[in-house]
Amino acid sequence: MKVTDRIKITIQILIGLNVGKNQAAIGKLLGYSNPSYFSQIINGKVAVPHDFLERLISLSDSISSDWLIHNQGFITPERETPQYNEDMVYIIELQKHRIQQLEQEILSIRKELQQH
Repeated sequence: MKVTDRIKITIQILIGLNVGKNQAAIGKLLGYSNPSYFSQIINGKVAVPHDFLERLISLSDSISSDWLIHNQGFITPERETPQYNEDMVYIIELQKHRIQQLEQEILSIRKELQQH
């Protein structure tokens, strides 16, 4: 798996864990005030800065540094055996939770708009 793929997965997990509301918020936590530049890093348009992965991993202990930095081991540090499907189920559950949060935000915005 390419480093950019691991970065994208990590960001989605961090969003699912409510570390940041969205990709731009994660970027701000890492010190990137320009969302476009942060997006370019994630999408492989510019080189990943030398300390980027370490800073990203510092946002949560739920992501294995060996997996993110070296593409070894498992997404979550507590995994002891190859469990790709379980890792994917974990990511899907985080995404389901995030979708529920976004649906609630949409409902709230709709209600607010209807009041105006």
